[in-house]
Amino acid sequence: MVADFKQHEPEQREQMRIERLNRPKNVLNADLARTLDADLFDSHEFKSQKSYQEIESAIVNAFQAQPGFRLTRHNSPKPETFLIEVVQDISGVLLSGGQRVCVIVGGQTKDNETQILFKVLEYKTKHNVSMPGLLAFRDDQSTVAVNAARMEMTDKLQNRVIEGVANVTAIIQLAIGQTPPAATP
Repeated sequence: MVADFKQHEPEQREQMRIERLNRPKNVLNADLARTLDADLFDSHEFKSQKSYQEIESAIVNAFQAQPGFRLTRHNSPKPETFLIEVVQDISGVLLSGGQRVCVIVGGQTKDNETQILFKVLEYKTKHNVSMPGLLAFRDDQSTVAVNAARMEMTDKLQNRVIEGVANVTAIIQLAIGQTPPAATP
């Protein structure tokens, strides 16, 4: 029995290594599978030599320090991983109202490497106002992804998506100790 175990040990170690490498991506995909139109938005990635615990703490603190963001979920769905969700309410006539939902997953992929994956999901609030009675009205709200597949994209909506990704990227980069590249003139 021991000989059999030793014979398969290299295969088992390799399988564990591959599982560890894929764990953050699998956690992100499993979580977003239940999220409205998440597949319409791009994924982003960073790597750090810091431990996943350091990264997790730094990202949570960074978003809690940002006005307008609120932490809506924070857990550890698999070993050596974290899942953070922060939401920013978007208001104003120019920005069309809605929410920015940021899903951030991190995981220790190697002993000296943590992978951080995130998506920034933009949603616009749609109001369906009706008047069922003379002095009564009803406002049924729904959300729709701010994406060309779901709506006509104005310049303001496109800028909203671009700025949302840029802001979240900058917050995460600062939190994990990576500086954003310098803007070219």
